[in-house]
Amino acid sequence: MSTQINGISSMATRQVLADLVANFQRQTGQSVHIESVGGVDAAKRVQAGEAFDVVILASDAIDKLIASGHVAGATLDVFRTEPLPADHVFWQHPKITVTPHTSARTLREESIAQIVGKMQALQRGEPINGVVYHQRGY
Repeated sequence: MSTQINGISSMATRQVLADLVANFQRQTGQSVHIESVGGVDAAKRVQAGEAFDVVILASDAIDKLIASGHVAGATLDVFRTEPLPADHVFWQHPKITVTPHTSARTLREESIAQIVGKMQALQRGEPINGVVYHQRGY
């Protein structure tokens, strides 16, 4: 397995990142360490030249780090204002990619096969997986 992925993030994201990292490590076997510190401290460490594979900060901090040459580019998905306004500079920024809140692209053939399989299982009275339970909150 390759070397550990090292990252830094603001404290505001520490719990969700802990959950994501644990899940990623279970699924891939890849070692990940994300250090959660204050956002200002994280930006200062990046500016000081400390190397990280992943930097997770507020979009304005990332924009400043890119402008100063401390971060080569960014892929951004979540913003303080959602949806990101059509005239926002990030849409045209050459070093920033804005993603549409998708965890993965839907693969048409695989999706059709899955739907057909579930419909057939239901017709046979068999249980299916992936059921949404709104009353449980998921």
